[in-house]
Amino acid sequence: MELMIGEKLRKLRRDRDMTQEMLASAFGVSPQAISKWECGDGYPDITMLPMIANYFKVTIDELMGNDEIGKREDFQLYHNTRRNIKDPAELVEYTLGYVRRYPEEYKLALDLTHAIVQLPKDKWEEYLPLLRETCEKIINECTLHWIRQRAVRDMCIVCPDEELEHWIDMCASAYEDTRGEVMEYRLWKQDRMEESRLHRGINNFMLLCHFITRNDKTKNWKDVERDIAWRKKQIRLFEFLGGGNGVPEVWRGRYAHCTLMIAWMLFRSGRNEEGYTWLDLAFERYEQWNVFPEGTALDVGDPEIFGGIRAICGLYGPDAWKIELPDGSREHNGDAYAYMLFEKTDIYHMTLHWGGMDEVRKDERFQPYIARAKAMAEIE
Repeated sequence: MELMIGEKLRKLRRDRDMTQEMLASAFGVSPQAISKWECGDGYPDITMLPMIANYFKVTIDELMGNDEIGKREDFQLYHNTRRNIKDPAELVEYTLGYVRRYPEEYKLALDLTHAIVQLPKDKWEEYLPLLRETCEKIINECTLHWIRQRAVRDMCIVCPDEELEHWIDMCASAYEDTRGEVMEYRLWKQDRMEESRLHRGINNFMLLCHFITRNDKTKNWKDVERDIAWRKKQIRLFEFLGGGNGVPEVWRGRYAHCTLMIAWMLFRSGRNEEGYTWLDLAFERYEQWNVFPEGTALDVGDPEIFGGIRAICGLYGPDAWKIELPDGSREHNGDAYAYMLFEKTDIYHMTLHWGGMDEVRKDERFQPYIARAKAMAEIE
């Protein structure tokens, strides 16, 4: 089992402004022993654990990091379960349970506001007090700007007309007034040119993420021909961003997904021959996307445009929803869903479950694609 004693011990010591020498004296061991424990080169004798836990007023489980390991596993269960809940009211109640369990995890609170917005409109009034309470908690306590802004946006969707001005005033009034743009301008006016250029690259990437997902938010997919045309334009954009060297790594997931969506809409429209052509491309492109392990730093495109930043692959790891700066530091990107919400199970669900495909699924020609999709998703 993974142990986190060293990491926890270092944090507990530093929280109390203690040196390793001071802690060694308190426990009757050498400073070298404390150093080894904190570096993970060894562990305290099991008989010492109650004394160390009592000294710091924590449980032995907390000292060993079992609470952190359990939390990480619980979050993985949460994400895996939540994505399969179809009933909006059930999704709200499930998410609320985790918000109450982890009151300082504001991303969970944001999941709750998103879930409430997805309820049927005739349920909004019933859940408005919960939404208001959750948004106020996020705004008053959360330090991450993007979480606060998205909570405000959800509140603006659901709140009654008489509250709208109160909430909408919390939104940035224009793109140039957003946090990133203001920081870029500040650095430029302070003659910190290289830092300003880096922020410009970050802002360009964030704006591109926003632009790419605008069609998702406005539900253009209800107009089949318009959505097919939009997906094809996205595909050409991703190819352009590669400058002739292939699609940049970070966009390969959405590149594959756009291809799959086109195939699906063509099949639904009865244009099966075109559908098979695009489905073949979708398999090929998902294979190029699925090679990146969780936590990989992915190329986002031309450094002259994006400042040499990279984006972290994955949705659930400790560095998920982050971008990596050229110096190796990482910061949050609330728009990571623009390039991350695409998995090898997508084709499986399309071939077996997506609507409008009943007749196609009976086609003998389609059967090998179902088998191939199951193999790709590693589903028996």
